[in-house]
Amino acid sequence: PGGRVRVHARTPSSELIAMERLADGTLFVTDFPANRILRIDPSGRVTPVAPVEAPADLVSDDSGATLWVASIADGVGVFRVDVVSGRVEPFADPANPHGIDRAPNGDFYVHDGHSVSRIDSDTGAVTPFANVDAFKLVVAPDGSVYGVEGSPSGGRVLRIAQNGSVTTVAGTGGLAPHRDGPALEVGILPSGVALEPGGA
Repeated sequence: PGGRVRVHARTPSSELIAMERLADGTLFVTDFPANRILRIDPSGRVTPVAPVEAPADLVSDDSGATLWVASIADGVGVFRVDVVSGRVEPFADPANPHGIDRAPNGDFYVHDGHSVSRIDSDTGAVTPFANVDAFKLVVAPDGSVYGVEGSPSGGRVLRIAQNGSVTTVAGTGGLAPHRDGPALEVGILPSGVALEPGGA
């Protein structure tokens, strides 16, 4: 009750599908139809950063100087973007990644075809991590990875432990009317997931 929504910035795009927020309030967003990354400063000013084909998700280093962008275009994978120069270079080659996040050690977890893979931060080498079609990933402080899985008929929120084992934490995989109740009994179609600051 009493919550308010305000427009922070207007972008020249019809579909922004991913956002990364820095500690100073700077936002980086994927302008999917225009095949580019935009920067939105804390005052709401919008500037283009770099062209990236079909950008589905992105993650930044702490300073905001480097972005890693997952592209769902065939044969593209993950790009590394230098924010200052706008230089875009291939980084890793997972299949049609719809999600990416960075672990505390610098490595990445990425949606890879119909599974989740780990990407080495130094070499860009891709190795299988979990055999589950989870996307829009987020790495928790304990190193576990959360993601969403679903289709138009419903979905789930999943937790992937460091050994690759998968546990459902919310959702039945089907749809149902919205109601309060146990997380494992709710019918939902999640499109993203986030953690509270403490990792809850």
